Amino acid sequence: MFRTSRYWPFCFTGGGLHWQAVSNRLLSLFVIWVASWFMVTRKLAEYNVSQSEKQYRSLIEEMQDPVLIYINEHLRFGNQAAAKAFGYESTDNLIDADMLSHVHPEDHVIIERRQAAIAQGKTLPSEDIRYLKRNGGTFHANAYGFNTTFESKPARIAVLRDVTDRKKAEEKLQQLSDNLENLVEDRTRELQESESKYRDLVETSHDLIWRLDEQGRFTYVNPAWESTFGYTPKEMIGRLVTDFKSPLEIARTKEDYKKILVGERVTDFETTYLTKQGQELTLNLNTTPIHGREGNFVGVQGNAQNVTARILADAELNLFHEVIKNMAGGVTLVRAEDSTIFFTNPTYDEMFGYEPGQMLGKNSMDLVASGGDKTAEQSAEEIVKGLSEQGWWRGEVYNLKKDGTRFWTTAYVSEMEQPKFGKVWLTVQHDITEQKQIMEQLRQSQKMEALGTLAGGIAHDFNNVLTPIIGYTEMLMDSPDQGEDRELLEPIINNALRAKELVSQILLFSRPGQTTKQLSDLRPLVQELVKFTHSTIPSSVTVSDVVSVESAVVLCDVSQIHQVLVNLCINAGHAITGIGEIRIRLDVVELEDFSDSVGNTHSGNHVRISVIDDGEGIDEETLTHIFEPFYSTKGVGEGSGLGLSTVFGIVQDHGGGIAVSSEPGKGTTFEIFLPLAKTPIKQLPATPEKLQKGGSEHILFVDDEDTITSLGRRALERLGYQVTVASDGQAALDVFSENPKIFDMLVTDQTMPRLTGNLLTHEVMKISPNLPVMLCSGHNTIVTPENSRSMGIRRFMYKPYGPKALGQSVREVLDEAEEAKR
Repeated sequence: MFRTSRYWPFCFTGGGLHWQAVSNRLLSLFVIWVASWFMVTRKLAEYNVSQSEKQYRSLIEEMQDPVLIYINEHLRFGNQAAAKAFGYESTDNLIDADMLSHVHPEDHVIIERRQAAIAQGKTLPSEDIRYLKRNGGTFHANAYGFNTTFESKPARIAVLRDVTDRKKAEEKLQQLSDNLENLVEDRTRELQESESKYRDLVETSHDLIWRLDEQGRFTYVNPAWESTFGYTPKEMIGRLVTDFKSPLEIARTKEDYKKILVGERVTDFETTYLTKQGQELTLNLNTTPIHGREGNFVGVQGNAQNVTARILADAELNLFHEVIKNMAGGVTLVRAEDSTIFFTNPTYDEMFGYEPGQMLGKNSMDLVASGGDKTAEQSAEEIVKGLSEQGWWRGEVYNLKKDGTRFWTTAYVSEMEQPKFGKVWLTVQHDITEQKQIMEQLRQSQKMEALGTLAGGIAHDFNNVLTPIIGYTEMLMDSPDQGEDRELLEPIINNALRAKELVSQILLFSRPGQTTKQLSDLRPLVQELVKFTHSTIPSSVTVSDVVSVESAVVLCDVSQIHQVLVNLCINAGHAITGIGEIRIRLDVVELEDFSDSVGNTHSGNHVRISVIDDGEGIDEETLTHIFEPFYSTKGVGEGSGLGLSTVFGIVQDHGGGIAVSSEPGKGTTFEIFLPLAKTPIKQLPATPEKLQKGGSEHILFVDDEDTITSLGRRALERLGYQVTVASDGQAALDVFSENPKIFDMLVTDQTMPRLTGNLLTHEVMKISPNLPVMLCSGHNTIVTPENSRSMGIRRFMYKPYGPKALGQSVREVLDEAEEAKR
């Protein structure tokens, strides 16, 4: 490239380029120097560039922002931040990549536009560009670039600032802004619609809506005020709220309105307003204060409901509730679908022995017990049938208390529809247990009275039959010429006397309700009971007594104890089918704590009477109810005698107790405990038989039985008396009236046709007031030994009697009358 002539084509002098002629030698030296200088200078430059690039690379590597260097549109360098931004572990995967390969296709145009501008030497501000990650995702970066030299080549450097989060925030902000604009538009539209809608709601609402100013004057009322109170809005606007209230109500609510008119919120405030016609209506108010733009109180707005009807309904409901709560009868409401109880009043809870609320949810049919002639199931079916057929049922129900006690009620059940519970049964019940007991006692009393009347009639007739048998037999036995026939007469008199005892036992039933307690030895009673029971139970049942004490004295009414034992023996006989045995045991035991006894038993000595049978026994369920009133295992009409509840009542009335033990198939034992008397019965000394003493007095003897008048005549005439007989009371009165002075005494029967003994006595006393009278009777309920004296009767004598008893009584009466004259 250099010329080889003797002249150097150019040289530098003074900073200019001049052609200079030099010698060849000098020229050679100069050329060598220049070449060396250029070599040294280039090496030095290369070194400096190498050192600068190293520092440059180190600086770029430490940068947190991605840096990319492109040569000829291909990536030649990227720092670690760039590798991380694009999702690579190192930049090796990025080298030689085309500049657009990592740019979002939609942003290629941005890169191309910027490349063209840079190529023209223009300086551009940074721009946001979307780049592609390795995983297909994108990130936003703010990119700026410029030209540079890299690896001694022209290059372009790009520095990226990740603005993904900012872009997301901007996008979200923009979205929120858009949403807000849409919301504002929607709310504006809704408010416009709402204003129209709520205006319609307010105007058409049945609630009373209003506004007051700070002075308490109406500034707005909706049309409901006019329809409720009769005032038009024009008539109310501008008037004080107190103009529509009574003076008493203004005084009552003065403090509340002060709160309202100072801006306090008031809720559920009840007050009354006057209609245009003067009627007082109750409103329930809710108020809210109204404030101006500066927060100052400017008035009140609120709404109200006319609760007059509700107040009246609540008052009526409370009244009904109090009525039901305080009803004497038990009231319950039952859901018909499943018989579940959902309401009871206090009387019903108390009636069944439950605490308030305990019966709710129970099945009402579980409270029905078996009793009378129906099982619990039959009673429940009858109630349900009545409700289904006619919508109501009335009758008596046997019920079960919480503690298992059974009791009777009258029940009225009606069916009705209820919105919440559907078909509902309303039941009203009254406890009639006491009434039933009284009725049962009355029934028993009437039963015993009827039995007593029957027994009295039988006893009367039977004693009239026995009187001549005993009388004539005694007369035959006293006859001196009877000889060997006396042995034949003794069985007659013995059996007649036994029959007399049986009649005496029968007569115990003729005195129901008469309670006379006295010290009595129960040994004879038990022995007589064995004889009496033989005639009341089948002959296949043996009755025996075991008396293991010498004294069994108690304070008692013998007739009642006799009735109790007869009842237990009859029950024992019914429990035996076929051949069996009843044992009546009498002993004395000392009780300390006899918890098995029911009644009033206390510690101490007691007479125990046991009635033991080997019958079919009693199951455990029946034993728990055996002494309850009205409880029976027998069918209708099968009962007889006293119920066991009455037996228990009699024993309890005597201060005693009763116990029962039984097992099905093994018989039953009833034990009665009566307190042993501490005072023994005073034994009267035996009275020697008096010699039969007669007389010569004239006796009027009256009886409607010919055999008895014949016996009386014979017995008295044998004693020396004069005897006039009459067959009835009227005939006797006629005889006596004809010649009263000839008679010294009247002996009369009580029960006779035409004129009874007491009436005959009354008529005779009118004629002859001091005439001694003796009245005889087989049985009657009019004249008794206790009241006979008040009728003028000196002696009362029971039939049957014999000649000796008759003669002795006549003599004693005559002697007493004679003694009275002195």
